[in-house]
Amino acid sequence: KEAESYCTSQSEILKRIDGRFVKDEGRKYLAFDPDRCLGDASEKIPRDWRYYAGVDIGSGGRGRSAGAVVIVACSPTLDRGRVVRTWRGDYEETTAKDILEKYKELREGISVTQACYDYQSREFGLIASRSGEPFLPADKQRNSGEQIANTLFQSGALTIDSGVYDNQKLVTELMSVPAGEKNRKYQDDLTDALRYVLKLIPWDFVKIAPNLKFDDDQREDVPDIVTGK
Repeated sequence: KEAESYCTSQSEILKRIDGRFVKDEGRKYLAFDPDRCLGDASEKIPRDWRYYAGVDIGSGGRGRSAGAVVIVACSPTLDRGRVVRTWRGDYEETTAKDILEKYKELREGISVTQACYDYQSREFGLIASRSGEPFLPADKQRNSGEQIANTLFQSGALTIDSGVYDNQKLVTELMSVPAGEKNRKYQDDLTDALRYVLKLIPWDFVKIAPNLKFDDDQREDVPDIVTGK
C-alpha cells in the first residue's frame, strides 16, 4: 500500500507493483483507462438490469489460445454497462463441454438475457443446444467490436468491476494488446469474448455519445453507429 501511494496512476500500479505487462501507447483499446474504467464490485446491480454473455472457445490447451467467458450487466436504458464476471482458462486442457460448464458455473444466480459464442466451434453449439442453453453465433467483426469497446470506455458507459473473478486478467489484456493485426505474443482471449458480448447488446449510442470527443489518435475508433457515416 505504501508503494502504491507513490504511483501516479492505476497503470503504474499494474506495472510497478503487480508486475503486469502494460503498454503505454499503441494499444488496441486505447480508450481504456483503469483510473476511469474500473468500478466498485460491491455496488449493488439494480434488479431491472439485464445480463449478456460472450464465450470464446479457444483451442483448449497449454500454450494455445484459452477459453474465455465475459458477462456484462446492462441498464434497461441501454446506456450503461458493467463487466461483472469473467473467466479465462489459463493452463487448462479444455473441451467444448468444459467451456459450457464453466459458463454455467459463472452465470449461477443470474438470468442471462442473451449469450453468444465463437461459431467456429460447431461442437460447442451442438452441446449447448442439446443442454438447453440458448446461444447465438457471435458477430466477430473485429474492427467494429473494438470501436464499440473504445467508445463505451471513452464515454464512461462501460466499467469493469474491480477485484472479482478473472476481471484483473481482462484489465491486463486491455492494457497490453497492441493495435494492428493479431499478435500471438499477446493474450487476447478475454478481449475477444468482450467484443462478442458488446456487439450483442443493442446500446443506445445516441444517449451514450451524442457529442463524444476523441483525441486525434483515437478519432478513427469512433464507430459508424455514432458518427452516422
